[in-house]
Amino acid sequence: MDLDVNPRYGSRIKEQFEEILDTLQEDCIIKEWRYKDPFIETKIEQKRNWFVNVWLKESVQIIPSAEITTFKDEKDVILVEEKAYNTMDLSQMLKGLAKEKVAVTIETVKEKEVSPESISKERKQRNLSILDASKEMGVSSSTLSRYERT
Repeated sequence: MDLDVNPRYGSRIKEQFEEILDTLQEDCIIKEWRYKDPFIETKIEQKRNWFVNVWLKESVQIIPSAEITTFKDEKDVILVEEKAYNTMDLSQMLKGLAKEKVAVTIETVKEKEVSPESISKERKQRNLSILDASKEMGVSSSTLSRYERT
């Protein structure tokens, strides 16, 4: 399996990458993330072919959560500025994601009847909007809404 890093989908890839990092931050897996260049957005707006010429060459700094490290706050974190350390640009990271093996937790789930009523009930029990549930299921929100109404 190879990850498609087609420049045609640059905006989507960048958005998904940032959403993943934001989710990790919201879930307290990481404390913070940022692009190493604070002016990356300006460069992206000004540069043609920004995905290949700017974004894929950019580095991201990820600060682990306090649970993972012994750091109590950001002043204890030493920012790495030199390329001599183990760093990789985004294009290498994206290509590497497809090649790495990922550990998966398998949870035992009771079989449930799939019907419009059962899906609607489950969605409401989980306090999910139709939009959120449709994203989790990998279908459009209009499809899920139409299915629940049948």
